[in-house]
Amino acid sequence: MRKRNAVHSALSSFFTRMLLSCLVFSLCFGYFGNEIITYACGEAQSQPPAIATPQRIVVFPLYAEEMLLEMIGPDRIVYVGHPYWENAETFSPTMELTKNIPGSEWADSGDQEILDLKPDLIILYEDLPPTGYADVPILVLKYPTSIEDIKNTLMILGEAVGAPEKAAQMSQNMEDSLAQITEIVSKIPEEKRVHALHYETWQSKFRIVARAAGVIDEIGGDEFYSEIIPEQIAECNPDLITINPYWLDNEDSPWAFGADYVEKRLAHILDNPKLSNVKAVKNHNVHTVSLHESQFIVQSVKELAQLAYPDLFTEN
Repeated sequence: MRKRNAVHSALSSFFTRMLLSCLVFSLCFGYFGNEIITYACGEAQSQPPAIATPQRIVVFPLYAEEMLLEMIGPDRIVYVGHPYWENAETFSPTMELTKNIPGSEWADSGDQEILDLKPDLIILYEDLPPTGYADVPILVLKYPTSIEDIKNTLMILGEAVGAPEKAAQMSQNMEDSLAQITEIVSKIPEEKRVHALHYETWQSKFRIVARAAGVIDEIGGDEFYSEIIPEQIAECNPDLITINPYWLDNEDSPWAFGADYVEKRLAHILDNPKLSNVKAVKNHNVHTVSLHESQFIVQSVKELAQLAYPDLFTEN
C-alpha cells in the first residue's frame, strides 16, 4: 500500500475544482509520488496536477504514444509499449518515429529496465498496476470509448507534457476533419445507409468509427473483444465486411501484417462456403480498415466512409 504524503495538501485546490464539475465524460487516474490522484477528463476544469514539464517520458498505450509523437515529437519519449516493426504503418501511422526509441509490451518490460531510463513521467493503461516505479509521476489513462474521449485524452496529455495549445489544435483539427466527413455522408438517406460488419474482435473500436462514417454497425456490441462467427455474418448479411490489415497477438501487438497476410485473410472470408450468400461476399465488398483510437481515428473514419460510399468521395 502506497503511503500518503505532502502532495495531498498541495493538490487540495485542484480537488476542490474537480468536485465542482458536473460534466464528467470519463475518468483518468494519476499517481504522483506515493499519492493516488483521480481527476475528470472533461472540460477545462479537469486538468492534471501541475508538475515540472517531463522530458523523459515512458508511454505504453499506443493511442497516447501516437498523440504525443505528433504533440511533442520523439525526442522526449524514452520508451514505448512495443518494439519497432518495419512496414507496420497500418498498425500505427507513427511507427517510423519510434525506430530509435526502445520499447516492448508492458508484460515484457522490467521495472528496473524502466527506472534505468530515469523517466520523469510514465503513462499506463488503466488496467496496468503502477507498482515498482518509486516516486516517478504516473499517469493512468482509460481506454477511449468515444470521439469525445479521444479529444479529452488529447487535452489531458497536453496538460501533462506542457503542450496544451498543441493538444487543443490537434483536437480541433480532428473535430473539423470529422465534421467534413459527416457533412459528406449526411447526403445518404437513412434507408440507403450501408450495413457494415467488422470481422475481427475490435467491436467497440469499430462501433465508434462506424457511427462517424455514417454506416450501420451490424453487430453494434459494446464488448472490447467479441469473436464473430460465420453464422453471425450470414444472419446479418451485411453490405460491407471489414477486417484489420494485421493480426494481433495476446499483447495486442501485430503478429502478422503486410500484403501476403491481407491476401490470405481476405481469401479466408471470400472462399468460405458458409458465407457464399452474404451480400458483401457475393459482391467482393470485403476490405481492410485500420482502427485507431488516437487523432488518427480520422483516417479510420474516412477509410470506412470511402468504402461505404465511394461515389461521394471521388473529389475528396
